[in-house]
Amino acid sequence: MQNSPDFVRKPLGVDVDPDKMIEARNAGASPWDIHKRAWKNEFAPAEPFNPLVLL
Repeated sequence: MQNSPDFVRKPLGVDVDPDKMIEARNAGASPWDIHKRAWKNEFAPAEPFNPLVLL
């Protein structure tokens, strides 16, 4: 994993909208398929992640 180009490019992963991922899983997508689709930004949130909102 640490040698993959995706990990080198984004070691913390990608931002996702969990509701979109749940919809895909309920539609029959496998966990591995969801993983691949997430890295293609298919489940990107409508708004970019803002860490200041958590403070």
